[in-house]
Amino acid sequence: MKLLNILFFSLVIVSICVSGFAGERKAESAPDFQLSDLNGNMISLSSYKGKQPVVVFFWTTWCPYCRAQLKVLNDRYPALAKNGWEILAINIDDPEEDVRRIAKENNLKFKVVLDGDSTVAEDYDIFGVPAYFIVDKEGKISDSGTEMSSSLLNKMVKNNG
Repeated sequence: MKLLNILFFSLVIVSICVSGFAGERKAESAPDFQLSDLNGNMISLSSYKGKQPVVVFFWTTWCPYCRAQLKVLNDRYPALAKNGWEILAINIDDPEEDVRRIAKENNLKFKVVLDGDSTVAEDYDIFGVPAYFIVDKEGKISDSGTEMSSSLLNKMVKNNG
């Protein structure tokens, strides 16, 4: 019973930290990055500035919640893209062959980029996955969190950032 109480309170503390973390990042400029996608193309966040809003989504192959969110994002991507959004799914420190396997198994339609040394994850102060950041057209973080709710995705489909 003590172990369950400790686990419960640990989860509560993590939830509070994540909630505080998400609020602290709002209205800040999103840290720029330049990473390689699975096709060897260099992708930079700054190339979207002034053009379109971006979902920056951090994930790992071993995280079941990440894989679930990837599926949700992939299902919603056509509607999001039609309304001007881009998704950059940044994998943190997994072997490229594992990332390729997950991308292929899920037929991911958006850009999957590799943060092999976790530098970008550190720039965004990522301490757990999944984690997302909504970056508006001006390059500012307008929202962040650990799970993209259906209501947030619906709002994004209706609003082009």
